[in-house]
Formats: sequence, structure tokens, C-alpha cells
Amino acid sequence: MLGKFDSFCNPQDSSWKDFLAKSAEDPFMRALSLIETHAYWIKNTDREFVYASDSTYRMMSLSPKDSILGKKDEDLMSEAIASRYRHDDNVVLGSGVSLENIVELVSNSHGNLDWNITTKWPIFDDNRKIIGVMGLTHTINNRNVFETNSTVLMPALILMLDDLSQPIKISTLAKSTCLSVSQFGRLFKKRFGMSPHQYRNKIKLEEVCDLLTKTELSFVDIASKCGFFDQSHLSQQFRKKFRMTPSEYRKEYT
Repeated sequence: MLGKFDSFCNPQDSSWKDFLAKSAEDPFMRALSLIETHAYWIKNTDREFVYASDSTYRMMSLSPKDSILGKKDEDLMSEAIASRYRHDDNVVLGSGVSLENIVELVSNSHGNLDWNITTKWPIFDDNRKIIGVMGLTHTINNRNVFETNSTVLMPALILMLDDLSQPIKISTLAKSTCLSVSQFGRLFKKRFGMSPHQYRNKIKLEEVCDLLTKTELSFVDIASKCGFFDQSHLSQQFRKKFRMTPSEYRKEYT
């Protein structure tokens, strides 16, 4: 199945040729492409699909004959959904850090939206240069429980997103959901795979990425707008997550 790569990859790109040759012989990589319950795909640094498993086509309600190789998310779906995928891909490609258990919405074969969980990893060549991003996605089967949990937590999520510049107590978030602090913490971690504090910090850093690339705001202003103590605190948290400074990220993506 891994031979499908060859239909799009540039034959002059030695990095991809080496990666594909190794992938074709790697039992783990071959196994990934055969898991029917999970969609497995790979994109190059331009975010163009260079490989998609059969399950990826099914999850996107497409036929394998309608090849997605060489296409981007925005060529295949609405901008509202594609923009989220694009942002996460760029984070992985720009930082070399994987993103785990991302909750995403995708359109199913009935035209409805399904909740999916995706993990994305950077792909490196032998010289540790990033040459692409790979992802593994699966649909959340117990959708009713998932959506029930999401509904219960919705008031807290609204508070967390309302004003990133201001700190918010866990007790305040818990109170908004009519749960105790311990109940809220357990339910939130079960739903999002991380603590409320970690989740809000993730949102704040994603907002920083958007402001760095879409505005000319100073680092001091961005730090204030996104709820960091100062520029130094922002830089520390940003480097810890993305392995580069805000300045390096802005230079790379603008």
C-alpha cells in the first residue's frame, strides 16, 4: 500500500525517496496503513497529501479513485474546518513537536459532523530536517457520552475562551458546571486528555501563534493579550512548547 506515495512525491526529492523506501519495509508503518478504524495520512511541508490510507478516504466520504494526493485540506473541505487543520499542521511543521489527542470535527458520509481525535507527528529526514507531517485519526465511537460530557463542560469552556488576558480559578470553572472541583477536574481530563490549566495554556499559545503571523503586535502586547505575566514568561512557555522563540516563529511564518 505504501507504493501509493510514489504517485505524487517528487522523484528528485531524495529526503522523501529515502523516507518512502524505509516506510515500505517498516512493519509498523505498514500496519498503520491497514488499520480500518483509523485514518492514516502523510503531508509534505506544503501540507499537500502524499499518502492517504483507504480508511482516510472513507472518513472523508471520498472514493479512492478521487485521489487526494497533491491536494490540501482547503481543496477538500470548508475553510472553517480546514483552517483548524492548517493551524495544527503548521505548528507541527514549524516546531517539530507532536500534537496529541486533538479533538476535531469532520464531515461524515451522511453530511453530518463527527467528533474525531487526531495525533500529528513531524517527519524528519536523516539530517533531522522536517520534511512533512503524519497523522492518525479515529472517530469517537461513544458519541452520546462524548457530547454529554461536552455539554456539561460547555459553560467552563466559554469562560476559558472569553478573555485570555485574565486568569481564571479552577473553582470558578467548576462552579459554572455545577460540579465540585474534583468532579470537574476528572471529567475535563477524561474529555480532553489534559487538565483545565494545561488546556487553557494550550489555547493561549495557539492564540499567540495566530497573533504572531496575522498581526504586527509587539511581543509585550501579545504577552499581555494572551495572559502571560510578561514577554519573558511568554518566551519561556512558547519555547517549551514549540522549541523555538516567538521571534523565530514569526520570522518563519510571515
